[in-house]
Amino acid sequence: ENKLPYADELKVVVISDMTTAVSALRTGKIDALAEVNWIQAQSLSKTNPELPQVKVPAPGQGIIMTANKDPFTDIRVRKAMQMSIDRDAIAKSLYGGMVDGIPCGILSPMFKGYSYSYENWPQTLKEEYSYNPEKARQLLTEAGYPKGFKTNCPIGSNLDVELAQVIKSYLSEINIDMEIISMDPVTFMDFSRAKKQDQLLWTGAACARVFPPKLCISGFYSKDMANYGQVNDPNYDAIYEKFLSTTSVEESKQLAQSAEKYGLENHWILSTFPLANFTYWQSYIKGYSGELTDGYVWARVWAE
Repeated sequence: ENKLPYADELKVVVISDMTTAVSALRTGKIDALAEVNWIQAQSLSKTNPELPQVKVPAPGQGIIMTANKDPFTDIRVRKAMQMSIDRDAIAKSLYGGMVDGIPCGILSPMFKGYSYSYENWPQTLKEEYSYNPEKARQLLTEAGYPKGFKTNCPIGSNLDVELAQVIKSYLSEINIDMEIISMDPVTFMDFSRAKKQDQLLWTGAACARVFPPKLCISGFYSKDMANYGQVNDPNYDAIYEKFLSTTSVEESKQLAQSAEKYGLENHWILSTFPLANFTYWQSYIKGYSGELTDGYVWARVWAE
């Protein structure tokens, strides 16, 4: 006796340009839109305050350091790059204060019990992810690069090139000259999967990944196809393999935290901090809360 007026069909419209997509939402040509950034969200809140919205966790972007190629075989170089970034300033300026700029590991902090919470980090680790260009230059000198070095970082043109430019500027302050090599998305995907990078590689999911924990921590496993940094660390492999074999939920949480902590301590990724996007939908859409999925959710949504 359920008489709700369910939709007869669902149309998924592909609009490659986000500005055009936001305009379509604003004028009522589409019913819902995900992955709206904070700038577009601010505009929509002013022009269309009647639109419901939800803030959705998103990964932070950053740089994978190829662990088996100099100079990134030296952890002092990796630490120096980590300490050259002012995350708080980036969060306030580039992202308009929408996020807090607190660093995290490969897992999103929303995975309570699995992620290695920042509040539990020892002070020494917090300092290694804090802005300290003087210490960074000292580490480079100790590693044998008192005058810095040149490197390059391929990036897909669909990723956050503006953030890459900001990080390039910070690295230049410690005498690391990073060339940004922009590629179209398809070429970059093929390039990344083939692990063709010289030294660095941009990633859209450097930290705060929102995949299941197993997929998050597998990226440093030596035998995993997605190990783009070509990490080969027996200690990490042992943690990951134990994670795969455990049948205890509590032990799996502890091992996920151990894997994340180990990755943070080794600085294989120059990471930023968790980001967020927004999902909007028209006020006449009922039974929807901004879920990023299809199938059963849309089967329970109606319009009135």
